[in-house]
Amino acid sequence: MLRKGLKKVWAVLLFTAMMGSMLAGCGKDTAAGGKGEQAKGRYVEKEMALPEGVSAQEIAQLSKENDNLCIYIKKNVQEKTQIERFEYKEDSWASDTPEWLAALAFPYQKYGSFQIIQSSEGKEYLYYSCKDTGNEEDSIKGHLLMSANGSAAVEITPEDWKIPDPDYNYYDTPGQLVCLDGGQLAAQFYSKTVLYNGENGQLIREIPLNKMYDTAISATGGKYILLNNDERGNFTGLDVFNASDDTLAVQYPYTKVDPGSSYSHLAVKTDGTIVLCNVDGISEIASGGTQWKRVVEGRFTILNTPTVSSSGLLALDNGKYYISYIKQEGGGALMEYAFDPEMPTAPDKELKIYSVFVDSTLKLAAVEFQKSHPDVMVTIETEVTDDDKYQNNYDLAEIYKNLNAKLLSGQGADILIMDQLDMDSFIDKGLLMDISDVVQPLVDSGKLVANIVNAYKREEGKMYAVPGRFAMNLVITKGLEASAISNMKSLAEAAAASKESLLGTRTPEDLVKEFIPFFLSDIIDGKELNTDALKENLGYLKAIGENCGIVESYEDGMRGAGAWELPAFIQVALNEDEGFAQAMFPLSVMKLVNGSFDSFNKAFYPSLQAGIYSKGTQTELAKEFIGCFLSEEVQEPDLYNGYPINMAALEYQQKMDRTNYEAYTSIEIADGMYEEFVIAQFDEKTGAKLMELCQSLDRMVISDQKVEKDIAAAIPGYLKGTQTLEDTVKQIEESLRIYLAE
Repeated sequence: MLRKGLKKVWAVLLFTAMMGSMLAGCGKDTAAGGKGEQAKGRYVEKEMALPEGVSAQEIAQLSKENDNLCIYIKKNVQEKTQIERFEYKEDSWASDTPEWLAALAFPYQKYGSFQIIQSSEGKEYLYYSCKDTGNEEDSIKGHLLMSANGSAAVEITPEDWKIPDPDYNYYDTPGQLVCLDGGQLAAQFYSKTVLYNGENGQLIREIPLNKMYDTAISATGGKYILLNNDERGNFTGLDVFNASDDTLAVQYPYTKVDPGSSYSHLAVKTDGTIVLCNVDGISEIASGGTQWKRVVEGRFTILNTPTVSSSGLLALDNGKYYISYIKQEGGGALMEYAFDPEMPTAPDKELKIYSVFVDSTLKLAAVEFQKSHPDVMVTIETEVTDDDKYQNNYDLAEIYKNLNAKLLSGQGADILIMDQLDMDSFIDKGLLMDISDVVQPLVDSGKLVANIVNAYKREEGKMYAVPGRFAMNLVITKGLEASAISNMKSLAEAAAASKESLLGTRTPEDLVKEFIPFFLSDIIDGKELNTDALKENLGYLKAIGENCGIVESYEDGMRGAGAWELPAFIQVALNEDEGFAQAMFPLSVMKLVNGSFDSFNKAFYPSLQAGIYSKGTQTELAKEFIGCFLSEEVQEPDLYNGYPINMAALEYQQKMDRTNYEAYTSIEIADGMYEEFVIAQFDEKTGAKLMELCQSLDRMVISDQKVEKDIAAAIPGYLKGTQTLEDTVKQIEESLRIYLAE
C-alpha cells in the first residue's frame, strides 16, 4: 500500500502533447435517423500552428478582436521582455501589436505575469507583476499602465500596491483584473476584491472575502464573477456580484465530475454566456440560466491529461473555443475546438477500468490509448475520491466485498487496478487472465524493470498482474553507514549496541505501523502464520523499540520521526520515496548532515497493479491497453506517485533537470537553532545510486490491515517487558486463526 509522502515542493506545470484527438460533446451515442445509423456531431480538438518564431510557452494571454482569435506573446529579447500581439483571421496570423504596447520593455523576467485588460469603451490597460530590476533578491511588485490615445502608456499603479508588508516585506499583488461598466477596474486578491478608478488607479473600496475564492475574476454586464473554492481549493461554482454595491446577484453551483477539477479558467461571450474550462472539459451556462451545459468532454482531450496545465481560455461568439497549454518540461500548445457535424457523437466501443482510487498515471494512459484508438471510449470507474482518501473516509472491506460480488456475477470492468484488494483471492477464483504474453516480451527485451515485474511471476510462469509504479523506503543516516543498517536485523543490532536513540521516540502502534510492512510477507505464508519468523522479527522490533524509548503517547519535546528531525535530533530516518522528484528532500537532508543512504530491506511498494478481468467483453483491447499503460510515453512523467516500471522512462527521470523543482526553507540543526535549507536537485552520482537501488529491490511489501491491527494490539506488553514473547505470539495466533482460515 502506497501512502502519501512528501508533498510537492514546487508547483509543477504538467502536459503531454495530444494531436488530433476527438472529443465527445454529449456523452454516449444515441440512436439517430434510421435503424443502425450512428448519431453525429461533436467538437474536434486541433492544434493550431503559431506565427513563425513563436512558441506556445510564450503565450501570455488569449484575447479577441472583431470575434477573431488574438494572442499576446511575451518575448525575451536582449535581457528585456516585450509584448507582441497577433491576430488570426482568414486562416493566417498577422502581427497586430498596438503602438502603446510595442513601445514598452521590461527587465527580463523568467516568471513575470502580464495581462491586457480591455474596457467596453475601447480603453486598454496592462497589468504586470515582476521584479523591477530582474534581481533574484528583489520582491515582486504589481504595476498598472493605461494606454493614452493609443500611442503611449501612462502608469496609474494604485498606491496600495507600492507599500510593502511591514512584517514580511512583500508587496500584495492581485491575481487578475477586469474592467467593469462605468470605467472601474476590479482586482482580485487572495483575501479581498478591490475596486479602482479606471482613469487614475485611485482606490474606490475594498470588499473583504468571507470565504475562499480563486484569484481569477471575470466580468459581464455590470457584474463581476468570482470562482468559489472549498477548503481544499477545489472549484465548487461561481458567485456573481453586482459591481454597484457588491451584493450577491446569483450563484452557479458546479458539481465536479473529475476530482481534479479545481484549476479552472473563465470566459464570457457577448450575450453574457459564461464559459468554464477545467479537466472536466468546456462547460457553459447562459446568462440567467440554471444548468451547466457540457460542450466538450474533457476526458477525450488533453484537458484531462495529468501532464498538462491549461493557461488560458477564449470563447468566440462563432462557436469556437481556444485553450492554451503548457508542458511540464517546457513548451506548450494552442488548441482549437470547433464543432464538426459529420463526426460521430461518441466512440462505438467502451473499455472499462476499475480502480479504488483516482490516479494520474491511469488517466494519462486512458488519454494516450484513446489517441491511438479514436473508436474506443475509455471509462475509469473509481470508488474513492481524492477528498475521501485524504480524510480516510472509506471502507476497504465493504469495497472489496461489493467488487467481489460483481466479478463473480460477470459484471466487472475489463481492467482491474488491484491496489489494496485481495489479488490472490481473485487469482484463486479464476477472475484474472494470464497476461504473461503481453508482459514477458517487454521484460525479456529490457523495456521493464525486471526485478520488480518478476515478483509477479507464478511458479508455472503465468503472470496475472503487473504494477505501473513502485516506491521504496530510503534509510537516511547521520554518523552511521546506511548500508550497515539497511534491514531489520542489522538495524536491531545497531540499536541494541547504541546508547543513543537512533530513530527517536515511538509509540507501540507507530513502531508496528512503520516496520511491519518489511516482515509481513515473512510471517504470513499462504493461510498459515509462520511463528518462527514472527518471533524473530518481534525480537528485532523489541530491540529497536528499546532503543527508541517506547511511550504511551507523545508529549511536547519528544522528537523523532523522519528526515526533518535528522539534523538535530536523530541518527536514522526511514523515508518512503515515491520517485526521483520526491527523493530530492531526504537526499538534501542527507547532504546537509554528510550522511549516507540506502534502500531499506530491498523492499518495494507496488502500485497500480493492473490485471485483466477473465470474464470481460474486451479482453483483446484490454491487452492493448496494458501495453499502452507500460509504454514510455505514459510512464515518463514524474507525477509523484512512484518510480516508473518502464526502463526508458526510469532512465529519463533519473537524468531530468529538476532545478525548477528546488525549494528554499529553514531546518533545525540543533535545539532551537535553524539554518537556511535548500531542497535541491541531487548530483549525478546520487542519481546513479538511486537507479541502482531501483534495480536491486526484490522484496514486495504487502499490506494487511487486520494483521497489522492484531499485532499492534498484542505487542505493547512485550515491548514494555510485561509480557513474554511466547504469550505475545500466542495472542497473535488466536486473533488471526479464523481470519487466515477464511
